[in-house]
Amino acid sequence: MENKQKYAAPALSKGLKILEFMSMIKEPISLQALADGLQIKTSQIYRMVYVLELNGYLQKLSQTDRYMMTPKVFVLGNQFRSNFTLIELVMPILNEISQEVNQSCHLAIQTDTNTSVIAQAQWSSPLGFYTKIGFTKPIHTTNSGILILSYLDASLRDKILKFHNAYSEAMIKKLKQIAHKRYSILRSAYVGGVIDLSVPVFSSATNKILGAITVPYINILDNEYTLKSTLKYLLHNPKTKSLYL
Repeated sequence: MENKQKYAAPALSKGLKILEFMSMIKEPISLQALADGLQIKTSQIYRMVYVLELNGYLQKLSQTDRYMMTPKVFVLGNQFRSNFTLIELVMPILNEISQEVNQSCHLAIQTDTNTSVIAQAQWSSPLGFYTKIGFTKPIHTTNSGILILSYLDASLRDKILKFHNAYSEAMIKKLKQIAHKRYSILRSAYVGGVIDLSVPVFSSATNKILGAITVPYINILDNEYTLKSTLKYLLHNPKTKSLYL
């Protein structure tokens, strides 16, 4: 109990309690009524309510000075559910790729202006390299991210590149070429000797990019799959050459 108290964050705890309480309220509620419902003083939650409003979780109705939840929490929940479903669908494919080409592979998605690995499969061998789940880097610095960028709407693509000070005509030309080829191959910017091979994953409902499957290829001497044949497998395997989920 002492250790739990040591790392407690009272402000965060109050914020979560506010959201939990608000989720059970059907009508907009005043600050005083919210404080009464939580059985704490108004002065103890005023700043937290302000921060939640500032970040888009609560909305203050100007006519009545009452507060209501916005759909943001719902959107976050749906996004988590969507990613979880995507992982369930893609894991059998990742496992099949990994065991066939004797390399690890992973699925990365766009997270704001970054890419994050949300699923991975490892080859059943003591030799190999893999990228951990949760690995997050600026989108333009990973092969998965470059591939995802190539399929984004131009306005969003350009906005992300400008955010990272990575926008250039040469970059746009490169992304268009990648989208046309439907794959990307690039030396890892983070690990020497690794060459990333990436193919896209699309939504069957919207035809938009969902993420990228990437094989971080390393040269294992007794592996029958070379870099070239691994890429060929990804491009000609019916499950990965045009993957819609």
